[in-house]
Amino acid sequence: MRLILAAALLGAAGPVAAQSLNPAPLTADAARQVIALEAGTWDADITFPSGDSSKPDQKARGTAITRASCQ
Repeated sequence: MRLILAAALLGAAGPVAAQSLNPAPLTADAARQVIALEAGTWDADITFPSGDSSKPDQKARGTAITRASCQ
């Protein structure tokens, strides 16, 4: 059963996978624009499931400050 499902999924993804093997070249300006999207201040609220219903989940908060640096 798993083999049939895997074959069906691979067959369905065939043309998409073939297209992603040869992506259009990324220009330097386009690469800078992609990197610039990551710049900024990012806040995170993270929950780590305990995996045990008798224990509470662990929670954490954090902040990341990133700058784009292209040379």
